[in-house]
Amino acid sequence: MFPEASVRMDVADSLRYREAVARLKQLLYDEPPPEEPPSPLHHLHHPHHPPGRGDGGGAWRWLLELLHHQEDLITQLEKENEFLKKEVVSVGDGLRKLAEDNQDLHRRLSSTLTQALEEAGSESISSSPAAGSITPTAALLSCLLIISSSSFCSYGQKEALQEEVARMEEALAAVSRREKEALTRLSHALALAEHTQAQTSQVRASSESAIEKLSADLTTAQQEAGRLRAQLDEAEARRVREAGARDRQTREAENKIGALKAEREEQERRLTQLREEAREADRKVIDLEYDLQTAEETKRRLEDQLEEQRRHALDATTRLDQILLSRSGEAAAGAARARDLEERLDAAREDTAKLLQAVTALAKGGGRVGETHSTDDVKSERLAAGQELQEALEALHARHEEDVAGVESAAKHQSEATDALRQELAALREQLARDNETHRETLAQKDTQATALRQELQEAREEVVRAREQLRACGGLYQRAMDAVRDKEAESAELLARVRASQQERQCLLQETAMLRRVIAATGPPPPPSQSPPHSPHPVPNTHIPSPTSPIHARPSSPATRILTEETREEKNHEKEAGLVSQLAADELFRNVTVAPGVTLFHMYQSPCVVIIPRLGRFLLTRKAMKWAAVAVAVIVLTGAAADNGHEAQETEKQSETVKSNEQRRPPNIVILVADDLGIGDLGCYGNNTLKTPNIDSLAKGGMQLTHHLAAAGLCSPSRAALLTGRYPARYGMVGQKNAPSVVVQVASKVGLPLEEITLAEALAAANYTTAAVGKWHLGSGCGLLGKGCLAAQQHGFHHFFGLPLTLLNDYASTQPFFYFPCDGSDPFYQILLTVAVVSVVTLWWQCGRHPLLLFICFCVLSTVFSITWFFYTHYGFHTDKWWKVSPWMNRHLNNILIEDGVVLQQPVKLEGLSQQLASHSVGLIAKYARDEQPFFLYHSFAHVHTPMFTVPQMAGRSAQGRYGDNVEEMDAALGEILAALHEHNLEDNTIVYFVSDHGAHLEAIDEDGQRSGGYNGLFKGGKGMGAAEGGIRVPGIYRWPGHILAGVKVDAPTSLLDTLPTILELAGLPPLHELLPHLPYRELDGMSITDVLTKNAHAPSRTLIHHCDRNIHALRFIYEENVFKMHLAGNKWKPGSTQCGWGSNVFCSCYDVEDYSQEPRLYNLRQDPYEDSPIPVGSSKYNQIVGIMLQFLAEWQARVSYPPSMFSSVSDTALSPWLQPFRIPS
Repeated sequence: MFPEASVRMDVADSLRYREAVARLKQLLYDEPPPEEPPSPLHHLHHPHHPPGRGDGGGAWRWLLELLHHQEDLITQLEKENEFLKKEVVSVGDGLRKLAEDNQDLHRRLSSTLTQALEEAGSESISSSPAAGSITPTAALLSCLLIISSSSFCSYGQKEALQEEVARMEEALAAVSRREKEALTRLSHALALAEHTQAQTSQVRASSESAIEKLSADLTTAQQEAGRLRAQLDEAEARRVREAGARDRQTREAENKIGALKAEREEQERRLTQLREEAREADRKVIDLEYDLQTAEETKRRLEDQLEEQRRHALDATTRLDQILLSRSGEAAAGAARARDLEERLDAAREDTAKLLQAVTALAKGGGRVGETHSTDDVKSERLAAGQELQEALEALHARHEEDVAGVESAAKHQSEATDALRQELAALREQLARDNETHRETLAQKDTQATALRQELQEAREEVVRAREQLRACGGLYQRAMDAVRDKEAESAELLARVRASQQERQCLLQETAMLRRVIAATGPPPPPSQSPPHSPHPVPNTHIPSPTSPIHARPSSPATRILTEETREEKNHEKEAGLVSQLAADELFRNVTVAPGVTLFHMYQSPCVVIIPRLGRFLLTRKAMKWAAVAVAVIVLTGAAADNGHEAQETEKQSETVKSNEQRRPPNIVILVADDLGIGDLGCYGNNTLKTPNIDSLAKGGMQLTHHLAAAGLCSPSRAALLTGRYPARYGMVGQKNAPSVVVQVASKVGLPLEEITLAEALAAANYTTAAVGKWHLGSGCGLLGKGCLAAQQHGFHHFFGLPLTLLNDYASTQPFFYFPCDGSDPFYQILLTVAVVSVVTLWWQCGRHPLLLFICFCVLSTVFSITWFFYTHYGFHTDKWWKVSPWMNRHLNNILIEDGVVLQQPVKLEGLSQQLASHSVGLIAKYARDEQPFFLYHSFAHVHTPMFTVPQMAGRSAQGRYGDNVEEMDAALGEILAALHEHNLEDNTIVYFVSDHGAHLEAIDEDGQRSGGYNGLFKGGKGMGAAEGGIRVPGIYRWPGHILAGVKVDAPTSLLDTLPTILELAGLPPLHELLPHLPYRELDGMSITDVLTKNAHAPSRTLIHHCDRNIHALRFIYEENVFKMHLAGNKWKPGSTQCGWGSNVFCSCYDVEDYSQEPRLYNLRQDPYEDSPIPVGSSKYNQIVGIMLQFLAEWQARVSYPPSMFSSVSDTALSPWLQPFRIPS
């Protein structure tokens, strides 16, 4: 770098400062600054004008001194130019001397070469160049050529010539070096002189133009001030217009929000109307279904009447035929008697004729004899005898006539009766034909009505479907409208925030304008033009502006080399330090100093009144005043940082308070623990002192223990469905019926909890809960073709499922092989099948032995037929009354599977360790959800204590109650692991834990070795499978939520598994089901919230609970004031002396082989008689009152609610469907 670079930098600074001065003059002459304490920027002055002087003209004196300093620099440059001229002259003298020496050397070299050439001969001379035209280099080359080519020169001459040539070369090299040095110095001096002259001219011209332009700027300052004021006024007017526009936008947004709210209300009204229409359609469908059922029942009743009349007509016809036959017999007998009488009459006539002949003969003979007797006496005797005989004959004839007349009359009467009977029979047949025709017409009418009802029902169902679709669409529109409302509200809020920010920005800009005026005022007002200090007549000895970090050095009078080294290094350091500090200070000043929330000094670049700040700041900070500027900037930045820190502290405090309030308002986690077949008398907290259940007992101590807790059914599937839906399972057909199972019996089947039913998991998932189900499901697997998509619980609101899609079965522990063919005679079917197979094979061999191909084909067909027959008879139960059952091998390999989210993990499942595996999975889920800090719902269903009994070796034999007791204690240990996980992750205080059993213990269960495998239901009668017996539905129930649910309290208020869904929702602070899921069809819940019972130990409200056994209503429970009444409509036929239907038979009590109490229901007061030993006397006032109320409720219920057919009655849906069977795919 040349020394004139310093001059260029100062000139550039003066040019940049010129515009800043104009801005300062404009503001200072326009509005004088208010009197206030001096700003830290007040001391940013030139070193020649030290701080502390109060004349206020420091900036202008600095500018004039800068101009004087530039003139001094010009004078110094002129001096340096004179010095350089002298150096050029000296260099020129040296160059002339070198030229003279060079010419002398050339002459000497030419003479020497001439002599050498003359001595060498004429040939060489003639070929050499002329002496006058030779150069030193050419002469040297010629000499060397001559020496090397000359063969006539002596040795001495050659040496002399070589020495002379060497001396000449040295001299020539020295001359060349001196010549080059001189030329270099000369060119450098000339270039420096030219550059210095040009810089001097530029500095003079720039100084003159700067002075002229400064004068022009001073004269135009007022004009620019007016222009700036106009710009400020225009900006203010623009802000006012923008504020008005924003106000209008705000009003328009508010109007839009009001319109959207009105539209939202209209949509809500429409949605409510659609819900009412959907409910009305549901009720219409129910009414139509009821009418259809009534019509079908009427049709069946008419068919029964027609059949009865047909039977009566047939009986009457039979009786008439029998009467006709009997009368025909009697007529034949009368005719026979008539013929006999005629024969007897003929015989009597013959006898009479013979008698007359005998009398005549006697009379003739008497004349001869009478000759010896008296003639008169003989005649008189003979006449008397003849007369008597004559009378007898006449009487006989008369009787005979009478008999004939009687027989004829009887025959006539018999003929008339027969004709009458025939006429009556014909009339009856005609009447029967007419009745048949009438009944046929009536049945046709009923069929027509039933068809019309079915069609109307189908139309109603389609209407319901359309209404539901419309409701869903309306729900979607409602959701989109709500989103639009929220978006508009957000836009309105943003617009309002922008308006407020604009107002704040306006205030901040006003504050910044005042601050800038104060900052500008700190530099002092410009002096009047007439008071400018005169130029100093003497040049300043220092030729550069010193750095603020180095002392002031006087510029030494040195040659150009020292100037190039010292001045270049010093000015370069000054430039670098000034640039860095200026850039950093300007960035900090204009970017990081916070004036108002959301507005920094960086925004002032957009204002016309602060355009001068970057230039002024950079100019001021490039000199010694950078220290004071840095101090001022540091003060401002630290002040802003302190404000920011205070603001951040307040924000942090607000955030912590928000986090605390969010933690307080965070919904509780929910854990439901369901035991399988556990009796109420199996736990220590319910009075059992033979089994050890410390974890369940601890849960009861920390929560509320329900002692009158009821299941909704006596079997697994319906009871669990009621727990999750809050509705009786009979409402949606998840109950059994006669000749059908009562639970889901196959994994590969279509039955299960209907998708239309809303579960607790769906409700909680809608409230942003993470839901998971672990363990036994038993509500349908939902498998598709080839076992794809066996989502089980995931179809009903659970995000994750790990466990058994079905349940445990005794067949899982069976060892029966696939190829089962007993030959011990226990089943004669196999002997018959074997015999038929052998006979068929022998017959085929006998008939087709000479045709091998035909024999082979027939044998294959026969083998296939027998194999299929054997397979279906062995592995399916279609030939039995339990058609839904399969063989133990099929159960063990097809139904005993463990799946996770639709993927089969184990098939078959290893039962030992299953309880620990399920518990470990739940513990892992709790740990995961604790890390996610997301409220979760965990539904853990234990595999215990359902048969078969199994435990890990460590738990076997520890209980005094055998394998069943070991299973109970293993379940208790698994429950303890889950509770320990909640405690470990600090979730215990914000988690609702609910423990319950699905129904009572299985009293009749027994293992193959005779050991009991069922539980204990206390003193309550009945057990599993008995939907109305107290032992079948009275179950343990425990709720715990520290700080919310009363701890260590036992409550005898009647509660139900149906209450789970509404209770959990209310405890979690969630709205009711129809409000939480408004887009789904309305579902009437049969359960009710018992939150007041749990949190306040309040009395149970009055209610009536229905106890079903399959689809049949066997009992009702009525909570009235302080009493609990139970009315039995049917009773189980227990074994004498017990409350079981056959201990050790592994069966359940039937819901159909029962004693009917419907005519005289049995009524018990469970408060006074909890074990149902003494019914209330029939006919008493209490009996009549309570039974009347309950029967009225039952009649209203049956009229309002109709149960659909059992879903298990369909063979195609319930039985094993191999095409739906899932299998484990080996990895």
